Amino acid sequence: MLNKPRSLSAATRLLAFSAVVGFYAVAALSGCGGGGGGSTTGGTTTGGNGGGSTTGGNPTPSPSASIGDPGRGGALSDGCSRGGTVINQPGWSGQCSTAVQPTRKWTVLLYMNGANDLEEYGNLNLNQMEQFGSDNNITFVAQFKRIQSSASYDDKSDGDWAGARRFVVRRDSDSNTVTSPIISTRADIDMGSKETLQEFIQWGVKTFPAERYAIVLWNHGAGWRSRSAKSPVTRGFSYDDEKETHIDTIEIPEAIRLDSGRKWDLVAWDSSLMQMMEVAYEIKDQTNWIVGSEESPPGRGYPYDRWVDKLIANPDADGRFVGEAICDAMIAGYGINSNITESLLDASKIAPLASAVNSFGASLLAAKGAFGNQIADAREDSEQFDYDENKDLLDFARLIKERVSDPAVQASATRVEEAARAAIVKTVNGEDHPNAKGLAIYLPSPNAYRRDDISQANGFGQRYTELLFARDAPNWQSFLTQGPQ
Repeated sequence: MLNKPRSLSAATRLLAFSAVVGFYAVAALSGCGGGGGGSTTGGTTTGGNGGGSTTGGNPTPSPSASIGDPGRGGALSDGCSRGGTVINQPGWSGQCSTAVQPTRKWTVLLYMNGANDLEEYGNLNLNQMEQFGSDNNITFVAQFKRIQSSASYDDKSDGDWAGARRFVVRRDSDSNTVTSPIISTRADIDMGSKETLQEFIQWGVKTFPAERYAIVLWNHGAGWRSRSAKSPVTRGFSYDDEKETHIDTIEIPEAIRLDSGRKWDLVAWDSSLMQMMEVAYEIKDQTNWIVGSEESPPGRGYPYDRWVDKLIANPDADGRFVGEAICDAMIAGYGINSNITESLLDASKIAPLASAVNSFGASLLAAKGAFGNQIADAREDSEQFDYDENKDLLDFARLIKERVSDPAVQASATRVEEAARAAIVKTVNGEDHPNAKGLAIYLPSPNAYRRDDISQANGFGQRYTELLFARDAPNWQSFLTQGPQ
């Protein structure tokens, strides 16, 4: 199996994103829409009594079978409509309507855009989750899109179906085939659209109510920017190769906002390079905790078989517990001899950190005349990741304190360190990144900033000035544009 990184490659810079979808106990798709199996033709579902088939690109649910006791006590409730409120959405077809489920402890939603070169790992990750599945306390729900078979990197496994499916993740012993019940299917969908993500979240939260919610954003990732005019340098997430679309970073807050006004208990980036100051600031008001990587982890992404069981065993745990379990799973799964980084942020501490960074920028710019070379050297020597301009914030502050003796700079660097350590509650990293401390920041030279700004302004995505962080930390942006070369 190829081990493609979850960042945009130097050649293609394709970006994608996926979210962990909350799984509520949903029953077998039997007894609805003609009973059992069935086949789908041209976007409509016909009844049947067993297996399914795919016609016209629209995959059908797998053979029906009731979801009984998943091995942890108690039968799961039937997800087909048996009265009560029914949640349906235009464009989706399936064997039955999905009734609103009883309130569980957790719903974990996975938004899995596999319409790109990560498709094969979507099947892998779903099979990892199926080692444990959902129970009466925890529901895992996934929306997974696969790419058409004409793509050069099409994955032929598990029936080589195309389009999108919504699954309730159920425990099984088959490590090669996804056997979880299929709630509904859709032949044509744009997973690079914020509206598609919004629709999935609205449906998932209403259908599978819970005391706590997490969303895993599964795909390629690359920080804050979007496609560049000259080279496809991208920042954003959920790149859909079929539709040639993606979700810009500035669209994230609206895309993941919960209708109820409540916050996510955890936002998890199973994608590269998204643990950046700029990205965290965009979503700080939408979630309590943020887990992600400063670097480009392997294409296999999260080792779901190393953390899903921790949540199942601790259903009363909060978002911090789950985020820490994901960090532990990454270092356990890939080992110390790797380039992995993973960290957990307290979203309530991001605003004070941004204020400290803003003051830091002002002091650095004021010290440019006397310490320009030292500042430039610290910027160059700071721990960097897949993109040269992505630097570890704490490592940069450390080097500035070592090399710039200006009292104001020393004091502001210390404030950044204190605020960052309050925000970063856990970090793990392989030996390839010894100075990764948990949060990256965009730190180019002024020339590199201008080059990026020009390419971003050519209609390929948002400019840095459009980010909430740039708006609220103007002194940092001034340092980027006017600091030493």
